[in-house]
Amino acid sequence: MDNERIKCGPKREWGQSLVEFALASVLIALTLAGLIDLGRAYFTKIAITDAAGEGAAFAAYSPNCIYDTGWGACADPDNVDYRVRHASENGLVDWNNVTVGTIVSPQGLISGSVITVTVEYDFQLITPFISAIVGNDLLRIGASAAQPIQ
Repeated sequence: MDNERIKCGPKREWGQSLVEFALASVLIALTLAGLIDLGRAYFTKIAITDAAGEGAAFAAYSPNCIYDTGWGACADPDNVDYRVRHASENGLVDWNNVTVGTIVSPQGLISGSVITVTVEYDFQLITPFISAIVGNDLLRIGASAAQPIQ
């Protein structure tokens, strides 16, 4: 009796367990990769939203300095475009590929009128699984913020 081995089940079930593990591990790896991609996209959305808010807040107090004029009062860092592109230098967003737009209310640049800053970014997906769901490997992420001119 001491020489007998304890059997866990028929030998053919060992192969079945290995196949089940292989299939399950592929699905788990795809799910984790997709979650990482979606997490990156969410973090980028937060950074873009923060940048739009920073630009709108600056534009509310300096409505004449939307873009860099190269000299004078609107030279970097005293313009909306610079403030948006340098709101968050975390390395995840390529701020050189950000599109910054500014919309002024029909009343013009007078106190109380609303100025809106929009920011758009083409986010590069790295997971083919998510790319297949979205339809391409670029995801357009945008945000806007509005502030009354002071």
